Amino acid sequence: MNMEYANNPVDLRDVDLDRSPWATGLAVIEFWSFRCEGCRFVATVMSELAMRHGDRLKVFKVSVDNAPRLSTLFGASMVPSALLLKDGEAVGWLREHWSAAEVLARLGLTE
Repeated sequence: MNMEYANNPVDLRDVDLDRSPWATGLAVIEFWSFRCEGCRFVATVMSELAMRHGDRLKVFKVSVDNAPRLSTLFGASMVPSALLLKDGEAVGWLREHWSAAEVLARLGLTE
């Protein structure tokens, strides 16, 4: 795993989308808003995932306020939500609240 994805969620606005960094391996993309109370809770979960599992899971984030086109591109219809990907293919969505353990389980990872 490339270490540029370890330790902190990566803002997709800072990524070369032509490279499709989510196309290989496991990835989760969180969609959030400044106005969303639940997004604050989920942000801590996403940070934990990046810090503890960034060596095997790419963690991205998208602000629907600052990057509405990215939200539309991925089909995010609400916040907070997270798109789970395996080798670039969507394997599911999480909505409202979720735990790090739930993300790992849905992607077939263990603690």
